[in-house]
Amino acid sequence: FGGHRLVTGSTDTTIKLWDMGTMREEAKLGGHTGLIHALILLNEMCISASQDKSIRIWDMRQRECVTTMDTKSRGCYGLAIHELKLLSASGS
Repeated sequence: FGGHRLVTGSTDTTIKLWDMGTMREEAKLGGHTGLIHALILLNEMCISASQDKSIRIWDMRQRECVTTMDTKSRGCYGLAIHELKLLSASGS
């Protein structure tokens, strides 16, 4: 989705896409019901981890959630990608 953009996760449970050229919010993505603790950008996809016990995959071109993975933990607090495998850190 290129350009000079910034993606942020927020305590208001949304993911925001910012245009850094104009310093304005371009989009607000909703779906999580808890704080967003981690984000990873991978090409045109964004992966988010939340206190609501879910990991979501977003298509940033379409600006919509394409997959939701529910966990059995107390919340998801971190994400990493290693050799194209998604790793998550959670509370038990």
